[in-house]
Parts: sequence; structure tokens; C-alpha cells
Amino acid sequence: MLTPYGRVAVDSAVSHREQLTAFDELVRRDGAFAVHLNEVGDGVLTAVRCG
Repeated sequence: MLTPYGRVAVDSAVSHREQLTAFDELVRRDGAFAVHLNEVGDGVLTAVRCG
């Protein structure tokens, strides 16, 4: 369970994009998360649960 304003950061989100597709789609569809993909280097996907 992730509390409001809790964060999940996934490293290597660009270099392993195909392995993260299901998770990325899930948090984006949920509507309770602000999601950002930083594509610098191997990439970091960050999801913050909205309060």
C-alpha cells in the first residue's frame, strides 16, 4: 500500500522499457498517480500517488 504522496521510482526504465510496459500502463490508467519518465541515461520512471 502506498500512502498519499508516496513515491515509486523505477531505475533503468528506458533501457528495460519492454519489461515495465504493464506497470507503466497500470499507474497511468489508475488516475491516482502523477507519472513521469526521465529519459536521461538508462531512465527513471517516477510515480507519485496524488493526495
